[in-house]
Amino acid sequence: YPLRRQRQMCIRDRLTILSHLAATGCPPTDVTALTEMLGMSQSTVSYHLKKLCDAGLLHRRRHGRRVVHEVVPDAFADLRGVLQIG
Repeated sequence: YPLRRQRQMCIRDRLTILSHLAATGCPPTDVTALTEMLGMSQSTVSYHLKKLCDAGLLHRRRHGRRVVHEVVPDAFADLRGVLQIG
C-alpha cells in the first residue's frame, strides 16, 4: 500500500498545481513562483511540472533566463471535462 499512497499524493500535488494555475488565470509561471505560492519544495514542484509536461497538460518554454510553464488550453479543457470542473 505504500506505493499506492505515494501515487495518490503525486496525483493530489499535480492537481494542486493545475488548480492553482487555473485559479490565477493560467499565466506563464516559473518554478520559483509556484514553490513560494504552494509551499512545496523546488524539487517537488519541478518533478510534477515535468510529469505534467510529459502528459501534455503544460508547455515548457524559456523566457529570458527563466523557464516558464503554461497550461495547454485544449488538454486542460479535456481534463476539466473529465473531472467535471466548472
